[in-house]
Amino acid sequence: MLKSFKDKLARALNPELIADNEKLLDVNDDCIDSMKALMEENRKLDLEVEALTVERDNLLGEVGSLKQKLAPKVATERRFGEIDYWD
Repeated sequence: MLKSFKDKLARALNPELIADNEKLLDVNDDCIDSMKALMEENRKLDLEVEALTVERDNLLGEVGSLKQKLAPKVATERRFGEIDYWD
């Protein structure tokens, strides 16, 4: 048991393993930084999508309102054989 502890201690104190571990920690930190940047970009895109959705909904509301205002005129023109704007 003491021998296995000494082996583990020797491996833990091995300069090559320490250097490899430090490299892996640096890579891990870089990955975390990249993930944070991607999450921030995703948040910005979510906000942009939300704003565009609101703008689209507003425009659809305006189109619906215009259709209601023009519906009597279009119905009259259809009866008299004039241009049908919605076809």
